This record gives sequence, structure tokens and C-alpha cells, in this order.
Amino acid sequence: MWAGGATRTGSGEVTWVDVSVASPFASRVAPLVADTPLAALAAEGREGDKVRRYAHALPAGPPSHTFTPLVWEVYGRIGPASAAWLREALGGPRLATARARLLSAISVALWKSNARAVADGYARCFGIPDPTGPGIAGPLEGVRTGARIGE
Repeated sequence: MWAGGATRTGSGEVTWVDVSVASPFASRVAPLVADTPLAALAAEGREGDKVRRYAHALPAGPPSHTFTPLVWEVYGRIGPASAAWLREALGGPRLATARARLLSAISVALWKSNARAVADGYARCFGIPDPTGPGIAGPLEGVRTGARIGE
């Protein structure tokens, strides 16, 4: 997870975000997802959790401060608050390239994490140890960008 803040140039408002990935297979949401499989229920639930956890802790203004959770599900569905923030922050033709790059980077990160989870599962089945050594982590080796999904 990453949390941080940014100041809007037009209004001077400070927006704080917390980025997270939610699983629709978590025991808390799995029955709900089974009943409504096309809704981003895991992401929506995580967004609510984040708001309850952090919104009350924002600094008092001025400038004013807002909190937005940015939550994706492991297969790419995006939470409703996250989608609304992306439309507001990166909407319109001028920011189309930035929006496309961000969504592409998130998609690749989710894909890599899912691939790693499958590889880890197979490795455990066959008793293969986790690989170690230089270059295993790829181009971001040594840079903490988050945890594996499930950790």
C-alpha cells in the first residue's frame, strides 16, 4: 500500500490517498460476491474500511484536506470512490495519456502479482523454494512498492 498527499493547483485543496488491492475471495465478502458477481463489492468494502480508518485523522485546514481511497480488486475491478476520483483527477482529453499510463501500470502490477501468486502456489505444491539472488525482483528490486496480495 502507498499513502500520500498532493495539492491541487487550482483550489489549493490537499487530497490524501491510500492505495490498496482487495480480494473478492476474502471470507468476509465472498458470499456477497457470489450473489452479485459483477459488482466491485470487495473494493467497495475496502474503500469504506479506509475511509473509516483515515478520514477522521486529516489535518484541519486551511487549506482543506480530503481523503480518497484508491482500491482495485485482484482481477482489475475498481472501487466506485476510486473510479470517481480518477474521473475527476485525470478526466478529459488533456490528461488522457496520464490516465492511460496509470491504468496500464496498475494493470501490469496486478497481472504480475497474480502470476507470482500462481507460481508461489505451484512451487509450494512441488516443494520448490522461493528464488533468491540478484535480479529476482526485476527492475524495481530494492524499491518497496507494496506487498504481495494476501500479505
